[in-house]
Amino acid sequence: HRAGDWQRQRMEGDLMIRPAVPEDAPALIDMGRAFFAEAGWADKAEFCPDSFGVTLGRLSQGGILLTVEKDGEPVGMAGALFSPAYWNEKVLIGQELFWYCKPAHRKGAGAELLKQLESAATARNVKFFGMVAEHGLRHEALAQVYKRAGYSLAEHTFCKAL
Repeated sequence: HRAGDWQRQRMEGDLMIRPAVPEDAPALIDMGRAFFAEAGWADKAEFCPDSFGVTLGRLSQGGILLTVEKDGEPVGMAGALFSPAYWNEKVLIGQELFWYCKPAHRKGAGAELLKQLESAATARNVKFFGMVAEHGLRHEALAQVYKRAGYSLAEHTFCKAL
């Protein structure tokens, strides 16, 4: 991450949100596997730890990659991309790729991680930001969380295996 464009954020209970670093990769890959399963992809495709590691590297260089840590160990993560909008090159849009906290740390840490993800996007001049609630184990609960955070339904996405 560029120096100075995002600061560490202390939270209650010895939790801290910060930009992810390469040393976080093993824990983030483990959480990536759990997110993949909870999001409803496990019955459709295979999770590849090496590919997820490559994605983490790309996000740390040209996107947003945050982690929540407790006692020095990652317990949550969020990643997002941003690019010019297809309908106006002057407008940056962002898209969350994953937002995950281990179950024991979801209350409080998850909402704060979402706020910090938005803050990191705002620091990069993103004007519109999208969150996804895949049709998985928790999609209805996530939809309610997004609505409470000020998000509104923009479109439905349908997926087909080819």
